[in-house]
Amino acid sequence: MPIPSPGKYELRILLVEDHADSRAMMSRLLTLAGYLVIPATGYADALRQAEGIAFDVLLADLALPDGCGWELAMRLRDDHRFAAIAVSGHGTAADIERSRSVGYCEHLTKPINFDLLLAVVARCHEQATHAA
Repeated sequence: MPIPSPGKYELRILLVEDHADSRAMMSRLLTLAGYLVIPATGYADALRQAEGIAFDVLLADLALPDGCGWELAMRLRDDHRFAAIAVSGHGTAADIERSRSVGYCEHLTKPINFDLLLAVVARCHEQATHAA
């Protein structure tokens, strides 16, 4: 899948990833794909970043040093409407089911294929938009 030209999408992605290199790489690639990325280093930082802003997609690692990505999605849903994509090193059927049960539309297992990530971001946002 070719990377869309910058500006094609007007999506704001709250990217929650505690691993600095992974966060930087995903942020850079998503930015090059035309998305506005709001990076967060963990649970508490994601809550701070989300204060007073709108975002369209939550892309969150589930294993954060200061909290859980599943809990983060539920907490953010109190004040925001967004599509959610889980990212994890664990991809058992139980992990995937738990992600879906708290509102994640997709559960991606690391390492992430970037073409798949772009397709999932577009699909989840589209589903969320039509469900509104």
